[in-house]
Amino acid sequence: MAPGGVRADGRNDANTLRALGCELGPLSRADGSAQFAMGATVALAAVYGPGDVSARREKPDRAAIEVSYKPKVGLPGVACKKIERHLHHVLEEAILTHLHPRACISLIVQEISDDGGMLACAVNAACLALMDAGVSLTACFASVSCAFGSFADDELAMVLDPSQAESKDAETVVTFGFMMGSPETSADGDDGTVVLSATQGVAQPDKVMAAVDLCHEASKAIASFYRLANQRRLSKETITSQEAFKVKNQPKAGGK
Repeated sequence: MAPGGVRADGRNDANTLRALGCELGPLSRADGSAQFAMGATVALAAVYGPGDVSARREKPDRAAIEVSYKPKVGLPGVACKKIERHLHHVLEEAILTHLHPRACISLIVQEISDDGGMLACAVNAACLALMDAGVSLTACFASVSCAFGSFADDELAMVLDPSQAESKDAETVVTFGFMMGSPETSADGDDGTVVLSATQGVAQPDKVMAAVDLCHEASKAIASFYRLANQRRLSKETITSQEAFKVKNQPKAGGK
């Protein structure tokens, strides 16, 4: 963080999200799709189904869930498989799979660009794609990352939604995902249940708890962004976070 508290990407607060943006329904052949941006980090998610499932993967009492994450270039590696596992767990918690026995719901996430926080961006894109597809959910969900480290001349600090450069300088990066209320009301309800927890590095328990609180507040702002996006889902407009934060202000330290 530069002198005066200004971050390298221009944000003037350690507890501020990068600019958000999304487009609903960019893929005409998917049952639901969404492109989600957190600053320069962009993910494109597509949902197919509920549809047919192979006999090997068929489940008599609920839908099977398939997740595929594709990197921008090259073949999927270990990091991609980790993202797939996290996405699969979140979808298992969020989707009302019992409504679609002997069926399959498939999610494909394509990395467009990665400037840090790719897991959180992929989770948020997946939520909007599921909502665009009309898949029944117990609640919508939102995710954001937080980093601990000594940035520039600062002592050990915590920053919300770190860029790739900040993540590289950090000692620890944590990503949390939360259930955020019913899909219809989005930010009007707030379950707050943690459905995703991923850590790179080592962090003290008190630091982790502080990160949970900060990420939860930020997820409320992202859920408000969902609500605005869904109000415009039929027009398939591209919207920006400046409009979203007319509904919900960006979170500040200790904000409610």
